[in-house]
Amino acid sequence: MKKFVAVSNFAKIDIDRKKRTGIPELVFCEGKTIDQILRISEEFLKHADKVILTNATKEIYYSLKKQFPKVDFFEEARIAVVRKNLKKEKYLGNVGILTAGTS
Repeated sequence: MKKFVAVSNFAKIDIDRKKRTGIPELVFCEGKTIDQILRISEEFLKHADKVILTNATKEIYYSLKKQFPKVDFFEEARIAVVRKNLKKEKYLGNVGILTAGTS
């Protein structure tokens, strides 16, 4: 069963996606305010060890760093990862390719 959690009146996050598919939910930052991104990230971390944010900017990264102890930012990919735990998982040999739409 799909399990969604509402974040105020502006977002619904799929907290069971990783369990169902093996792939975690991603947060698309474009079109959201920094406050919304921070609130979504905070709610997501209540249910998961990390949140992955796409189309992130330096401004978003700096705001995340102020609120969360462990944030990684991959500027060229425009991806930010906020971790609940300071320890990173180790992966061997898997590669993920993320695409969306035609842009």
